[in-house]
Amino acid sequence: MKLGISEGNALVAFTVGTEGEVVGKEVKSATQPMFGEAALAIVSRLRCDKHSISWQYALRFAKRLSCKPPGHKFRIPLSFSIT
Repeated sequence: MKLGISEGNALVAFTVGTEGEVVGKEVKSATQPMFGEAALAIVSRLRCDKHSISWQYALRFAKRLSCKPPGHKFRIPLSFSIT
């Protein structure tokens, strides 16, 4: 465990592009920079279809959100725990 940090949070914002891609992603807040970087990596995997935004991360993490029209802005809080 680097720096003795075992838990943290990040709030990330992004917009859904016209092709369902994530654009304009940015960390709004993070308890540590490494959690902000991890949040951006996760959000980079998002894709939007007509019904939902979904992603799979490290096979242990799955989330589904209601999809909005292109141009819709999202803010997603993520929590991290290092074990």
